[in-house]
Amino acid sequence: MCKLKSMSKRKPQKKKTPSFIEDNIRILEIGARGDGIAEYKDEKLFIPRTIQNETVKARIRPRKSGGYGGELLDIEEKSPHRVQPPCPYYEKCGGCSLQHISDEVYREWKEAKVRDILGRANAMPAEWRETIFIPPQTRRRATFAAFMHKGKVSVGYHQSRTHQIIDIENCLVLTPHLNDIARNLRPYLKDILPENRPVSISLQDVGGQVEMVLTGRFGRGGELDYPARQALADAAQDIGIARIGWRFKEFGEIEPVFQKGNLIKRSEGLVVTLPYNAFLQPSEEGEAALIKCLTSIMETEKPQKIIELFAGNGTFTGPLLKYGSVQAFESDKQAVQRLQAAGMDGLTAETRDLFEEPLSVSELQKSGCVVLDPPRAGAKEQCAELAQSKVPLIVYISCNPATFARDAKALIEGGYKFKSLQIIDQFVWSAHLEIVSIFKK
Repeated sequence: MCKLKSMSKRKPQKKKTPSFIEDNIRILEIGARGDGIAEYKDEKLFIPRTIQNETVKARIRPRKSGGYGGELLDIEEKSPHRVQPPCPYYEKCGGCSLQHISDEVYREWKEAKVRDILGRANAMPAEWRETIFIPPQTRRRATFAAFMHKGKVSVGYHQSRTHQIIDIENCLVLTPHLNDIARNLRPYLKDILPENRPVSISLQDVGGQVEMVLTGRFGRGGELDYPARQALADAAQDIGIARIGWRFKEFGEIEPVFQKGNLIKRSEGLVVTLPYNAFLQPSEEGEAALIKCLTSIMETEKPQKIIELFAGNGTFTGPLLKYGSVQAFESDKQAVQRLQAAGMDGLTAETRDLFEEPLSVSELQKSGCVVLDPPRAGAKEQCAELAQSKVPLIVYISCNPATFARDAKALIEGGYKFKSLQIIDQFVWSAHLEIVSIFKK
């Protein structure tokens, strides 16, 4: 007898999304994130590293978020504004997105991006102040991906839209000092990194003092074993790293591994001992430009009582204290404790989640000026309260034009005049930027 094969039920296989090549895609504009935008099947098609009015050949796939994404294969008709990227890793590295565009067009695009977003929100300033562009080789913090395969260490950034790590010897965005630290660290990583398991390495330079924070699983159980800790201590001593911390996962608690000195942040007369992984402006030059903008406003307006919201580690607190008393509010308890420990006359600091518990109208009325520097999510809840207040002057510093436009519109509808705006671009070759704005009741 022959045995019949069992007719087991098979789960229907999902159809794979086909990828295909499409010729003669015409790029219409550069989008808000720096990708070229075209139209394809009545939807938007996003192709990185392209410029308006170029015709390109691309590999096209549907995107989960809607529309289509494209991979640039060839340029059929090149824009006169296309330039040779200065970085040899640019074609693969996912760090920068706008090195292929001339400086002139790059700068025009950044300004036009803000104008377009504010125009659509019907929230335009009375005055546009001259944009400040921070040059390359100034960024003082970076998070690298690190990986070891068969004893070979790679340190760099992820390839655009993949998990592959591009090994980078020199990043044109970073300061020379930070590049040297990352380069000199590699030999020590052979005794630290797990085989075939990527981890992240964050470096931050504060006035020549460098902090390193490792994130990921290492030895057995994911912990750093004694040999790894010893190798880190050797690296710190030999390379010149002030302190090293480790955490199992992102946003987890950081365990000190090695420390030969604190990281000290000086902002005018304010001296703060920084906690691990403290948030600072990405460059000293960008920070100086922001402070200069802020202090010029204070010099003109001369407020006596200032409320500072999202105060962080006191970058703006010190300069503001020259003009009056400062009530600083921040959700990070460690940052607040260190502001309090600075013991500055005229400064009070309080822990407060301004998303869950924004300052009320009655609390705001006590000030002659409110300065706020929220994260990318903006300050929707707080601006709803500010819009109803009678605070005479608001200085809003933002790193996200979209959420800023939403909040600016709320302030305008509450009776504020949008007096001026200045762009500070300290995120060279990327779509990000900073805004300093003035609102008056």
